[in-house]
Amino acid sequence: GTVQSFPRFTLARGELTTPLPLSAPRLELTGSSLRFESVSSVVLSLDLAVTNPGIIGYRVSAPEVVLGVAGAPAGSAGLSPLDVPALGTANTSLTFRFDPLTLGPALAAQVQAASAGAGGLSVGLTGGWTLEAPGLANLAFEPSTLLQASLK
Repeated sequence: GTVQSFPRFTLARGELTTPLPLSAPRLELTGSSLRFESVSSVVLSLDLAVTNPGIIGYRVSAPEVVLGVAGAPAGSAGLSPLDVPALGTANTSLTFRFDPLTLGPALAAQVQAASAGAGGLSVGLTGGWTLEAPGLANLAFEPSTLLQASLK
């Protein structure tokens, strides 16, 4: 029960003269699930690996990620904030619900065939990343293509 006190001192002091570079993450599809809930409702779940190629860890988010099916906008979801370590990878998933009938008869048939395992489905994700390295830097990227993949 003895109270100890330690002197206060500064271990290091300084400032950065050049901004720290934050690198845009890379997105990789690691798994997927496509199922019909009803004639007018499909659920597509995508398992994703988010890789930080940079030397600074950050929290990444994408408030609006738009799903494209064979180039046609089908639905949107948001990527919640996810901590990604420097030179590391974090896993997450996104779930989209959409009406395949709004894509037109040809694409609706393609979605139905893919859900039955009878064909592939071309999907793309677009959106803008927001990166936050608390106390160091924040960076927002304009919306762009985040992923192009073929579901089999």
